Amino acid sequence: MVTITIAFLLNSPVAFASESKLVSLTNKINTLSNTLQDERTEITSLERSIWSLDANILETRKELRKERDNRRADLHEAKRDLKRQTFEIERLQKAVELVDQEIELTQRDSQRSQEYFNSLNALKRQLESDSYNKKIASNDAKITQLERERKPLIEKVKIAQQKFELLRANLSEQRIIESDSEFDNNPRLKALLNKREQQASNLIRLRKAVTQSQAQLEALSEEKKSLAKTIAQQKRSEKMTRVSAKAPETPSETAPENSNSAYVFAISGEYVSDIEKTLNLKNWVESYGAKYIEANWNGMDLSQANGEPNNTALFQAQFAKQLAAIPKTSKIILIGHGRGGGAAIEAATHTAFKLNRTIEFLAVLDPIGENNLRANIVYDTKLGCSKPSLKDQVTNVEYLACIRDSKPREITANVKHFYNRWQKDGKGPADYLRRIKAIDNAGQDIDVPTATGRFVTNTAMISDQRRVFFEGDENAHRLLLSEEAKLLPKLLVKHLR
Repeated sequence: MVTITIAFLLNSPVAFASESKLVSLTNKINTLSNTLQDERTEITSLERSIWSLDANILETRKELRKERDNRRADLHEAKRDLKRQTFEIERLQKAVELVDQEIELTQRDSQRSQEYFNSLNALKRQLESDSYNKKIASNDAKITQLERERKPLIEKVKIAQQKFELLRANLSEQRIIESDSEFDNNPRLKALLNKREQQASNLIRLRKAVTQSQAQLEALSEEKKSLAKTIAQQKRSEKMTRVSAKAPETPSETAPENSNSAYVFAISGEYVSDIEKTLNLKNWVESYGAKYIEANWNGMDLSQANGEPNNTALFQAQFAKQLAAIPKTSKIILIGHGRGGGAAIEAATHTAFKLNRTIEFLAVLDPIGENNLRANIVYDTKLGCSKPSLKDQVTNVEYLACIRDSKPREITANVKHFYNRWQKDGKGPADYLRRIKAIDNAGQDIDVPTATGRFVTNTAMISDQRRVFFEGDENAHRLLLSEEAKLLPKLLVKHLR
């Protein structure tokens, strides 16, 4: 009788329906997970394609600028040729005028000689007839010779005028694109821009789809968890009805670990080893139920500020470990100053990106990289650029060559909001000087700008980048942190709620 009752309870319609629904939910979750994985794979492919398009667009713009510069050079050369041809025509016309004047003077001389000879009486004419005839013959020969010289000059004037008209017509046909904005209408660049815009739209659509799929997946997972819990409770209840002795009560499930709504990492740099003293954000951030974590650019321990290691490798490893323990539903916020800003950028674009973790808000204040150079964080340099010098122009050539040969670092698409402020007025970055002296390929002294503080960003993210001015203040690096400390609460509040 007991066996029949147990079999009836375990195979009851309610239990069977619940287990059938559980199987159905499991299948839906698996299907949705596969779809989500495909969408994420497609997003990664699109992001790489957009990065490639961005590089092609940049290269095409460079080519168009080079072509424009060549056209400008050709235009200036054409103007110079036209001017030279004008001078040549004027020279030839002047030569013709001189020949004409000589002919006219010779003709007048012959006319005066003739008038004088005609005014003489018959005896004098007879006496001077020989000299008169010789002079007239000499003048006639001279005029013939001058007219012979004049003829090729006239031909040269005609040829020069024809060449002038050709040069003027060629000059009028040339048109120079003066503005970079006009490049967008160039067919080569327009095709790339249209393709990028289309792929960016697809990327935004896919991200929205991933967000929806993720929310649906979490809802189904919760429903499955609740249903599994209900089935387990039913089975325990059925088991208890079969047993006469009362079994000790056991907890049905371990309570989930408490988690924070957001995790804020404040990363100090080398020049200011504890930025919290200036930011004063800890108590305010924790009032929103968020976790506030202080770190240093070369490790999570603030005591390492002036010690080893002299790179961000340890910080990246420790950040990755902490990131793995943070629930994916929690927001991650990174704030970094100086080398801490460089460490925050690497943490977001390398560590978090590889772990497929979203960074809600990335704020960097005067970020710098290896050797305290802005160039080593704004550009993805392989071996690191050398520090520029006020006196050594050869070193500056190496610095500029390093920038030229390096690819700009891109803030990856896993960053939702990017905030960047930098200065070029005071110490902090070793390349804070706005311009430096160097030598070009021809061995001439040139004056060129140092690395900018602006990063390449994805079109889908919200980006706010701007240079701030502290003219002539060597403490600009610290002043920037103080000024931004006043603004950060206003920027953070919407990400903490």
